[in-house]
Amino acid sequence: MSLLELPVRRPVAVTMIFVGFVVLGLVAYQRIPLELLPALQGDTLDLRFYRPNSDQEVVEREILLPLHARVSTLPDVAESEGEVQGSSGSYQVRFEPRTNMK
Repeated sequence: MSLLELPVRRPVAVTMIFVGFVVLGLVAYQRIPLELLPALQGDTLDLRFYRPNSDQEVVEREILLPLHARVSTLPDVAESEGEVQGSSGSYQVRFEPRTNMK
């Protein structure tokens, strides 16, 4: 019996294998620690980014400019600045005092 004949001859077994994979994936997904936002303290957020083997213009166009556009839509942003050096860069966002970071 070849690998291609298995789903034809044993459809229930193949279905159970795929259901097992889905269940294992769901269990693994629930156990992975995922933090969407870092813990913020103070009123400044420092971001560092790196894109290996990329030109400075590519890093600016594909990372820094979209990041700046996204941050500019946030409320209570007092100041933001970013810079790119080679294939890496940094971005700093300062919020108004007493801003609710959540």
